[in-house]
Amino acid sequence: MTNINFWDANRFCAWLSLRTRKELGEPGICYKPATQAEKQQHPCEEDKKYADKEGIRLIRFQVPTRYAQLAYYLAAGEWKEADEETNKVMLEVAGGEKQGYLELEDIRQFPCEDLRIIDKLWVEYSNGHFNVSI
Repeated sequence: MTNINFWDANRFCAWLSLRTRKELGEPGICYKPATQAEKQQHPCEEDKKYADKEGIRLIRFQVPTRYAQLAYYLAAGEWKEADEETNKVMLEVAGGEKQGYLELEDIRQFPCEDLRIIDKLWVEYSNGHFNVSI
C-alpha cells in the first residue's frame, strides 16, 4: 500500500484482523505494519518497485486468543479501550478478576511471557509511544 500514514495503516490492520478472524475462524490472527528492520530482514520485489513512494508492508502474526481483542483496540487507536482490556487480561492471567486488582505477589508471579506479549503489542501499535511499565 502506498500513500498511507502509520495510524491509518494501523486502523486498516485492525479492520483486516477482525475480518480475517470472522471469515477464517482464526481468533488470534493480527496484522501490523512492517518495521524497517523487518523489511530489511525480509526484502521483497515490491519494496524495490515502490521505493520512491511512501508505503507500508503488512505483517501477519498470531497472538494467543486472550490478546486478540487487545491487539484490535491498539491497532484501531482506541487507547482507552486498550487500557481497559489490558487491565482485564492482566487480571485474568494473574487470577485477580474477582477482587478487581493485583496484589504485590500477583505482580511478582505474573508470567514474563504474557507481560512481553502485552508490552510488544503496545509498543508496536503505538509506534513506540506507549509501553507497559510496572
